[in-house]
Amino acid sequence: MWTVGSQNPYASINALLDETSGSSFAEPVIGADKSTFFFMAIIGTNKPFIYESRYNTTINAWAGPSSLIQIDLRSTDAAHRRRPTGASADRRTLFFFDETEATPIQRAAWRDSPDVAFSKFVDLSGLNEAAPSTHCETLYYQGAGPAIFTAD
Repeated sequence: MWTVGSQNPYASINALLDETSGSSFAEPVIGADKSTFFFMAIIGTNKPFIYESRYNTTINAWAGPSSLIQIDLRSTDAAHRRRPTGASADRRTLFFFDETEATPIQRAAWRDSPDVAFSKFVDLSGLNEAAPSTHCETLYYQGAGPAIFTAD
């Protein structure tokens, strides 16, 4: 049976913004499963945070976002961010670029299940802007110059 979906599938995410204080979104990443959405938000004068939202197929809308509060995922300020670049289909791996280090580096965060916090962090030197394919058999990344590379 057909049902009416959400008139605004981003309403829960948009509610996060305080338009009067200059809040903004940046670095949107749809996970390889196409039902997980990671993004950065700067709320008012706060430091940027990475948020996660999951798509609710019952109402055809993105759920209210949750901030990822692990210290290894926190940005130090607007110029030194930890920004998402890709996410695995099983929702257990988040790839992010860490600009807080003296030499910025690509990193990955893992969690035991999609419903717990990320707890393991690894540097991925040389794999800038890493993002996995749908089935996670290929990792796409940016090399030196304008080319995009893959690691099978």
